[in-house]
Amino acid sequence: MSRVRLRPTMLSDLDWVVTVEHDAANLPFITPWERTQHEGAIRFPDSRHFIIEAGDAWPRAGFVILQGCRTPQRSVELKRIVLPPAAHGQGLGRAFRESPLRFREKGRTHAPSAGALTRQRRFCEASLSTFGEDAAQEQASRVV
Repeated sequence: MSRVRLRPTMLSDLDWVVTVEHDAANLPFITPWERTQHEGAIRFPDSRHFIIEAGDAWPRAGFVILQGCRTPQRSVELKRIVLPPAAHGQGLGRAFRESPLRFREKGRTHAPSAGALTRQRRFCEASLSTFGEDAAQEQASRVV
């Protein structure tokens, strides 16, 4: 896939997220979360929950959760990346891994390195400036 982007996960996406996570093809690889756990990841200031969109019309193609975005240790954990079975084998996981690096470093491509988590942390910080603290607060206020 040549066109890949991330956008913040909205509450309206969570039924789709839970369905993808509970798909029989994904169950051998992850322990699925309940909807409330995903709501918490959207609300928690140290996490970023994104929908991966890919293709010409930008359909949902997966989701990713990053944690540690505000820790003083300045490291980020890729908590999970989950794709629907139709998206398996298309290079979307690789595209996501490279996407934060390109986002922050203006098109430069990097091989995986020890600094990758630092660059992902910068991506978390950039997501705050791109989507705004207000958007994060708006998402959190919608979680009941």
